[in-house]
Amino acid sequence: MNARGGRWWRVSLVGVALVTTCASAAGARPMTATAVPRVLVIGVPGLRWEDVTPGGMPAVSAFCRQAAVGALSVKAAALPTRATAGWLTLGAGNRVTGVPPSSPTAPGGPGTTLRRARLANAHLSYGAQVGALGTALRAAGRTTRAVGGAGAELAIAPAGQDATRSADLVVVSQEGLYGASGSARPRAAAAVDRAIGPLLTAAPTVPGRSTLLVGVSDGLTGGPHLHVAAAVGPGLPAGSLVSASTRRPPYVQLIDVAPTILAVLGVPEPASMVGTPWRTAHAAGPDSVASARPPPSPARLADLDRQARAGLRWAGPFQTALVWLTLALTAATLTAARRPGRWAPRWARAIPFAGYTLAALPVASYLLQLVPWWRVPATVVLLPAAAVATGGLAAAAARRWPGGGVGLVTAVTAGVLAVDLLTGGGLQTAALLGDSPLIAGRFVGIGNLAFALLAGSALLLAGLLAGWQNPTRAPGRPRRRALVTATAIAASTLALVGAPQLGDDAGGVLALVPAAGVLLLRLGGRRIRLRTAAALALAGGLVLGALAVADYTRPPDVRTHLGRFVDGVLHGGPSGTALRRHLLSAADSLVSSPFNLTLLGLGALALACRSSAGAGWRHAVTAALRTVPGLLDGLLAATVAVTLGGLVNDSGVAVPGVAACLLLPLILAISGMTGAGEDVPAGPGRGGHGNAGVLREGKDVSAAAAHSPTSAARSRPRQTGASAATGAARYQT
Repeated sequence: MNARGGRWWRVSLVGVALVTTCASAAGARPMTATAVPRVLVIGVPGLRWEDVTPGGMPAVSAFCRQAAVGALSVKAAALPTRATAGWLTLGAGNRVTGVPPSSPTAPGGPGTTLRRARLANAHLSYGAQVGALGTALRAAGRTTRAVGGAGAELAIAPAGQDATRSADLVVVSQEGLYGASGSARPRAAAAVDRAIGPLLTAAPTVPGRSTLLVGVSDGLTGGPHLHVAAAVGPGLPAGSLVSASTRRPPYVQLIDVAPTILAVLGVPEPASMVGTPWRTAHAAGPDSVASARPPPSPARLADLDRQARAGLRWAGPFQTALVWLTLALTAATLTAARRPGRWAPRWARAIPFAGYTLAALPVASYLLQLVPWWRVPATVVLLPAAAVATGGLAAAAARRWPGGGVGLVTAVTAGVLAVDLLTGGGLQTAALLGDSPLIAGRFVGIGNLAFALLAGSALLLAGLLAGWQNPTRAPGRPRRRALVTATAIAASTLALVGAPQLGDDAGGVLALVPAAGVLLLRLGGRRIRLRTAAALALAGGLVLGALAVADYTRPPDVRTHLGRFVDGVLHGGPSGTALRRHLLSAADSLVSSPFNLTLLGLGALALACRSSAGAGWRHAVTAALRTVPGLLDGLLAATVAVTLGGLVNDSGVAVPGVAACLLLPLILAISGMTGAGEDVPAGPGRGGHGNAGVLREGKDVSAAAAHSPTSAARSRPRQTGASAATGAARYQT
């Protein structure tokens, strides 16, 4: 759309600015253009929000105060994203792997870089088409121009430099910040601000033109960051940027830039592009400018970058520590069970408390998001403090009710994650067990690790509550009441996980429906046959299909990945490549996930329990499963859910692995209560766990009795006279 005749002086101002703007101190090429474009894209590789200050970059700061702004994830095919990969990703509208050299201004030229990039990306699972933006513009008859450097030429290739004086799209490359670090960075930022300042100052005064400021890539060295995204133009009032690919203001992606350009110019988006156009987030209707959310400040956006980097940095160490603590507790429990006479008095109370505390660590990592732990390192102590507090309460509850400790930990875990989903899922963003905006796998909904914890805790809790309502499995009203309770919890969990506006997890639906069916069938006293399992799997597929079709009927700009998948299947989109990438990611988890060790530990535990050395712990676990009503039913359903979740989600073995870090400590804790309940009466209705005294010391207690889960029902040492009477009184529960 051209400028109006009455605004000729504004057109002249922008034309002069484009011609006369000089290069920065870093040595970029002079920026020249001959006409006012409909879309102006200014790309500055390495530009971060911490650089945007009124004193350091006054022109950029003034532009951002009038613009829609966001935190830009520049994730390409790999992390970190260097300049060449960033420019190629911008032009592809999809994730592209970079090729040497990392800077597009190095010898070889854009043509050579483009050819090498096509070869490097031909067989990747993303299905990206290098140069998709330039190809689509040329096919639609739109003109383009690259100004300032080889990076801009890569972005619009293969359209190249059009000979016409007017251009629909002008891409300006400013490389002044790329490679700058330390004390040189403020000077480089000031030079960049002077270079692009005239363009940004004139941008709001030109009617009908859209101006995008994009931090195209990470720096030449260092790790990944969130970068600057700002836009001014028709339909983009000041506020928080968002796109359908993130659905969480103020996050947007580099793959969204090309679709945004095509939407402004009215050009159809190629099927290979997976990004979606930028828009301003609104608190009410999208057509109401007055309802636009206030734009976040550069300081707030820079803080999101710090949070994302801290979450990515500490996620691996935390997950590894969680795995090793689980394995250590397992080894300690097996050692105590193997030599009950020596270890039981010392570990009888320590093991349950440690088990409940360890099981509470995952949910404590999400609660840690409530404080700015990435800014105030001292607040990290709240993570173990919350876990220890929960563990203490759970241990106390376990001494009062059968399965009370397990019920408390699972209720807290499921409750926190459910409330988080209902309130937008903010606790999962950049969390230690959440989704990182730098990796850009998921910005909203429930992540795979959070799904494993929610599904495992909710189904186990449902089994316990149903068991407490019908401890003797009596038919009639008690059974119906237990089934209603379990059905309500399972249905609520399924709605949270599967609803596009909430969890939006396709794999979670496929896993939860069969798992919920297993739970309800067991509570109803039905046997699970092969045909029953097949019917449950089919039901999961039907529920997922219904959710996907319902999402597809919504407008394209609000669809989730379910609706976009259906659209790709019907109209030849990238659904096939997405499924291939999903399978490859699941296979890669076999060697890359720290939770593999948890599964190896479970295998070793199973082998140990089959031996005579593990007989004591095996009997204790068996007693706990039999004595606590509903525990076995809930545990089986949770196991089905996380096992299927690992098969259908792209996180693979990490799903059952992280669930094991919740479920295994709970099993260890409830079996360890055998030594803590000497004076607790047995039975499901009288408190304790029904296995009191299993690991007691006493000269009249044989080894067989010491390993026995329920001493009243197991063999006891033969005694006569007063010794027999004393022994009978001791074993009486």
